[in-house]
Formats: sequence, C-alpha cells, structure tokens
Amino acid sequence: MKDIASLTGRLTQQTEQKQTGSQPGETGYAARPPRLYGLDHEPTEPPPVPARVSRPASPRKSASMMPSHLPPLRQVTLSVAQDGSRITAMVLAHRADLPALKSSIAEMRAALTPPTPEEIAASVARLFSHYPSPQSGNTMTVAQDWIEDMGQVSAVAFHAAVVEWRKGANAFRPSPGQLLALIERIEAPVRDRLEFALEVEARESGMSTRERIAHLHHRQYELEMGMVPYEVHAKGYDEIQRYLEAEMAIVKSEIAQLEQGT
Repeated sequence: MKDIASLTGRLTQQTEQKQTGSQPGETGYAARPPRLYGLDHEPTEPPPVPARVSRPASPRKSASMMPSHLPPLRQVTLSVAQDGSRITAMVLAHRADLPALKSSIAEMRAALTPPTPEEIAASVARLFSHYPSPQSGNTMTVAQDWIEDMGQVSAVAFHAAVVEWRKGANAFRPSPGQLLALIERIEAPVRDRLEFALEVEARESGMSTRERIAHLHHRQYELEMGMVPYEVHAKGYDEIQRYLEAEMAIVKSEIAQLEQGT
C-alpha cells in the first residue's frame, strides 16, 4: 500500500508539472522567457490545438430472446361476413411442414422453461451484493417472495434481466416488479410467436379434409393467376416461373393425396 501511495503521489506531481511548465529559479530548471509570437523567428500564430475526435457511444442493446422460425405460411379465407368482408387466417403453406411447426413449438416452450428456486436465490443474492443493504424487511420472507414471483418466467429471460439491471445505471436493488417488467419485454418475442404458432397448429389439426382441399384449390387458382410473394417478384421473371412451377407441383400432389384418401 505504501508503494502504491508513493507511485500515486509521484504521478500526481508529474501531472502538475506538465500542466504548469518549468518555473524560473527552481532547482534543476533553467528560467525560460515567455514565448512571443509575431517575431521573424517565431510563428505568427500559436500552433493549432489538435481537435479532439469524439467517438459516438454505441447504444446499449437491450437483451431479447429470439423466437424459433416457423415453416412457410399462407393466408386463407375462413368465411365471408354479411358486409362482404373476408375473415382470414394463416395456415401452413404445405401440410408436410406440420412436424416442423411442432418442432418449433417445442423449441420455444423449452426456451421458456422457468429457473429453479436455487438458481433464483443464487442470482438474486449475487445481484443484491452490488448495492447497499436496507435494514428493514424479513430476509426469509423476501427470499420466498422472489422465488414465488420469478418461478413462472423463463430462466433465460430471468438471468438476462439480472445482467441488464446490474449493467445499467442503477444505484439500488430492484424490486420483483421492476425485474418482471424487464423479463416481460425480453420474453415478448418468444411468447407472441409461440401463441401464434399454437393457433396455426390448432387450425391445422382441426381442419377437415374437405376444407383442406378447398383451400388447396384456391391456392391453385392463385398460382394460375401468377400471384407470388413480393420477394419472389422482385427477383425477376425466371425466379417467378421457378416458384410457380414448384408450388403448383406441391399443391397438385397434395390435392391428389387428399382426394385418394377420401
């Protein structure tokens, strides 16, 4: 500690000398007259001060969970209202992609697995160690409340929220509600995608063969009219033709399989 204090003192003294410059009459320094500008042997203007290059601070990226990708979907008309408006819904573009849809649902459910009580207690204790400790409240009751409140959220989002709070400009411990608000934002992409995927799965499972064939015939009509997604249309004529031929072959094959089954 004495060596560190001595080094700090010497560094401070050196910094002060660099700021004030050499003083006339001091031991070890020669007196120097003030620098004059405007003479023949001197520059007419003081040397320019180097411009400070300001580096823009990179924005802090908030944590978020990435949802699983879903198979290609398409819009179908479920019914027509009395005013003529169509009631539509999204279904799988290809019935064969149903196992892939179920796999994506399983991945998202696994990502939302809650943390264990031990994980909650350890993470909260570590987080609290960075902030002043309040003198009020029962420690056992507080721990039970945290385990109860965090027991229904995903472990991934819980740990990400703890890290985000610790790295933020926070000078106090979070309450369960404050951490839950962060977790809700982090989990939102996965929970929204999961809810949507479950609706598609339920619609596919509850669709009768006749309804499926009707939707496929309508899809065949759209392909015959040359209706393609925008991203395919933007690639030009050759890509449009390849897309139409491939999709038409899949639709006709599925119609044939369903009609043979009936």
